[in-house]
Amino acid sequence: MKKKLLSIVLAHSMICALVPIMASAETTATSGTCGENVTWTLSDDGTLTISGTGDMEDYSYGNYSPFERNQSIKTVVIENGVTSIGNMMFYYTTSLKSVTIPDSVTSIGNTAFAYCWGLKGITIPDSVKSIGSLAFYDCNDLTNITIPNSVIVIGNSAFENCDNLTNIIISNSVTDIGETAFRNCKKLTDIKLSNSLTSIPKDMFVQCYALTNVTIPNSVTSIGEQAFEYCNSLASIIIPKGVESIGSRAFTGCSSLKEINADLNNQNYSSIDGILFSKDNTTLVRCPEGKKNSYEIPDGVTNIGEQAFYNCTNLTSIEIPNSVTSIGEQAFHNCTGLTSMSITNGVTQIGGNSFAYCENLVSIGIPKSVTSIGAGAFNQCSSLTSVYYGGTKEEWNAIDITWFGNDCLKNATVHYKRDIPLTTAKVTTEKVGEGYTFNVEPATTYEDCYVYAAMYDENGLLTGFERVPLETSGSTTISVNKTDKVESAKVFVLSDMLQPVIQAQEFNIE
Repeated sequence: MKKKLLSIVLAHSMICALVPIMASAETTATSGTCGENVTWTLSDDGTLTISGTGDMEDYSYGNYSPFERNQSIKTVVIENGVTSIGNMMFYYTTSLKSVTIPDSVTSIGNTAFAYCWGLKGITIPDSVKSIGSLAFYDCNDLTNITIPNSVIVIGNSAFENCDNLTNIIISNSVTDIGETAFRNCKKLTDIKLSNSLTSIPKDMFVQCYALTNVTIPNSVTSIGEQAFEYCNSLASIIIPKGVESIGSRAFTGCSSLKEINADLNNQNYSSIDGILFSKDNTTLVRCPEGKKNSYEIPDGVTNIGEQAFYNCTNLTSIEIPNSVTSIGEQAFHNCTGLTSMSITNGVTQIGGNSFAYCENLVSIGIPKSVTSIGAGAFNQCSSLTSVYYGGTKEEWNAIDITWFGNDCLKNATVHYKRDIPLTTAKVTTEKVGEGYTFNVEPATTYEDCYVYAAMYDENGLLTGFERVPLETSGSTTISVNKTDKVESAKVFVLSDMLQPVIQAQEFNIE
């Protein structure tokens, strides 16, 4: 029994003795290999020297490089002869401050320098042809970088989350840049793009909050979805002549954007007063978010495109011409400044989420020509109380209203068009103190009508008005207060659909 106990104690002691030896072997190694013909040595001052010939090894999650999370490394010197920097080679080497790359290197691998938080600058030699995906991801001390003429490809998210990157020059040799390449580069103010670039990919500059200037080269034929989303310092942008398509939400969240101008030679787009249209001016493509508060859509426009006014929170009023026949999905999404609007009689469909999150929209006019209202068209329109419909109740009930996300519309009071013949009325006035009281006795009364008394100054400009419901039995009285500016008043009766019931009658105010 004693022998058995002794052997257990000895075994436990040996294991305990081995643990620190194994741990220190991982953290104190000063040399090794990182490729078939590539070796490395680490000096006491934190300089890592990599030498040999050919490619470095590619590493991956679970098969980490010998430098991953090694906080002893301060400087990396790659000697001539090495031809690549392997995938994940310096992943999470957060103490790394400088790197010397020789002219023999032709590629920088995926995630090669990801999370190298101490890396402030790097010179990429003219020999490098490709920069891998996530190559400099989250290098948040990196301030500037020049992409040499040799580089052809920049991978997805190559410089994403480089918080302190202020400017970058991309040489004309670059033909392909991956999605999210510069996403969340919060301090990037200026960028020069390659004249060989054919597309600006999805999410390329998302959340580049400081970006004020970007020139899109004529070689670009497409701008991807959300390409400039939340670039809220961008004031203007020119769509060059080669662009054939612009993805959804490409400029959403660009709150300072006042001008989107198309090159006169562009075959697909035009611009009027800084607003983007199709070449034939029949489709309104995009109104910049920083545009003026009120807007009158030009006559001849037949289609308000998808997301045309998306997130235009400054928009307080809009006039839609009779030529418009369709309103695209999310056309007025999150236009929180709109309180009322009227859709014209040619429109047959209101697209999904067209007015979603227009939380201050109180009333809307919908013509009888509308046959369908898409899902979520009035989602979160919490202030919507009145719908003015150009047809009868039966016609309203026949509209295909998608049930999902349209509760605000269904709970609003619908005012239907009625045939109300114009009638006559006896209107008398009496001065009471500093005010005036009008008595209205129409020959015929109708339900859901209102008496208005409007006041005007000496120039005929409206200074205010009062409104009371028209009594269906007997006369209706309405009072107004006299002010220094008021010179005259008009009394009229309108239905809830703003149809005239009597001819307006005018009175002088002493």
